[in-house]
Amino acid sequence: MDRKENNLNSFLLQNPKFAIWYWQFPFTPKMTPKYKNQLKDFCHIITYQALRVNVCDKIWKRFNDMMYDLGYIDVWPCEILFSLTDKQLFNVVKLSRRKINAVRNIAVYLYNNKIDESLSSKEIVKNVCKSVKGVGPFTIQRYLFRR
Repeated sequence: MDRKENNLNSFLLQNPKFAIWYWQFPFTPKMTPKYKNQLKDFCHIITYQALRVNVCDKIWKRFNDMMYDLGYIDVWPCEILFSLTDKQLFNVVKLSRRKINAVRNIAVYLYNNKIDESLSSKEIVKNVCKSVKGVGPFTIQRYLFRR
C-alpha cells in the first residue's frame, strides 16, 4: 500500500461519516475529452452518472452506434432526440426513463437557448438547473469543468 492510500485509510478510520460516504458511491470514470457538440457532451455526462463504468461504456457505445447509424457522428442536432422514440432509447440504448427525460430536456433547452459561457459558473448552474428538469448542479458543473 502506498503512502496516499495509507493516509486515506487512516483518515477514513478516524472519520466514519466520510468512510460511509466514500464507499457508498461507485467509481467515477476519469475525465474524458470534451466533445465539440454540447448535446453530445451532456449526453455523455448523463450516461455516465451513478452506474458502474463498464455498464456506462456499453450504454455509451450503443448510444454512439445508434447515432452513427442515423448518420450523426460528431455533431448531434437537438432535433434528432425529439424524433427518437422512448422505445429506441430504452430498448436499444438501454437508457433508464429518467436519463431519457434528462437527455430530452437538455436537448430542448439547447434547442431554445445557448449556454452563455461568459457568465459565471454559479449563474450558469442556476439558470440551467432552473430551466431543465432532471439535470442538477453536478451535471452542469461537470460540463463546465470539461469546457
